[in-house]
Amino acid sequence: MDQDDAVLVRVLAEQKRLGNSSDNGFKKPVWIAVATALAVESPKNDPPKIWNKCQDHWGNVSNLYSIFTAHI
Repeated sequence: MDQDDAVLVRVLAEQKRLGNSSDNGFKKPVWIAVATALAVESPKNDPPKIWNKCQDHWGNVSNLYSIFTAHI
């Protein structure tokens, strides 16, 4: 898992703990929080990640997230 994926998973886990998810997934404000965290923690991204691309990328790493949460 690269650094950007780690940020993505961490922010989504935090948002889930805060109750900002539903059975249908995460809403736009959560994805904006992911994009903001990536802008701060990975400023090398050019162009910067935008919320809907973060949401799309989640499909690629969701299996890793399932493994991660099974161990906490």
